[in-house]
Amino acid sequence: MRILFLMLFWMLYCQGYLSAQFLSNLTARNNDPVFTTYAASLPRSDYKTDQGYALSWNDPESGVEFSSKNGLNIGVAFRNGKKIISSLGQYYREPVITASYCDLVKFNYEPIRDILVETTFIVHSSQVSVE
Repeated sequence: MRILFLMLFWMLYCQGYLSAQFLSNLTARNNDPVFTTYAASLPRSDYKTDQGYALSWNDPESGVEFSSKNGLNIGVAFRNGKKIISSLGQYYREPVITASYCDLVKFNYEPIRDILVETTFIVHSSQVSVE
């Protein structure tokens, strides 16, 4: 009976630990349902409805871009020799989101074979975002 109780306790402990880490252990691809709008948390925000950034990462005609209604849009492009790589359809491997919270997203992709880009985007406050 004691062994059964310890096994049950261990299973519940491990399940709670793993579920608490779920948002930090994603492998979300472009067809997975992921909410991809990021804004500063309320203690770091100056507005009741803060400025958010939407991650565009699943349209093959567009590139990886963070767009905002009133702020700057942030995107990336790559050059390989004379070739410019700016849309997802040109990437060797499309983005995979590995962590996603209300104010942070981490993802990686390969625009060119064997060139792994790991990105962390943080919306720190209403005035500061970092990629």
